[in-house]
Amino acid sequence: MHCSRRQAENRGDSKFCGECGPRLGPGPDAGSGGASLTAPLDAASLALRPSTLVAGKYKVLGELGHGGVGVVYKAEDLTLKRCVAPKFLPPHLVDAPEFQERFAIEARAAAALSHPNICIVHEVGESDGQPYIAMEFADGETLKATPGDHGSLDVDGGA
Repeated sequence: MHCSRRQAENRGDSKFCGECGPRLGPGPDAGSGGASLTAPLDAASLALRPSTLVAGKYKVLGELGHGGVGVVYKAEDLTLKRCVAPKFLPPHLVDAPEFQERFAIEARAAAALSHPNICIVHEVGESDGQPYIAMEFADGETLKATPGDHGSLDVDGGA
């Protein structure tokens, strides 16, 4: 499929452009009077609803946040009875090999680290074709919400 926005070629079975993200080909956005086939995705269309079951074991409780290459949710691990934070590669990036690789590198890098200020990676998997990283859920404030300079972090715990 061809994306007219970035003039990018995508696999024939791609639903979204691997370079810029918009839906490709006929679909709910197609047709006269409708939105452009290459319009940016509505963030709401990427959201998993509360109570959605992911990978047969994580019950979504709500969205925690989203960024350029990920959406993070709060979910209950039904097997171990604990909260987790699964991060998903958004659907519009699933067909982009460079983003799949970046997501995999992020998972491996985070899993290789062990520090009290870094979330533990519990698992890496795929659910309904979407890669995810299931991380430890840490309740608290974001760095953005805390006052002060966040240009550097104390990596040795102040010792």
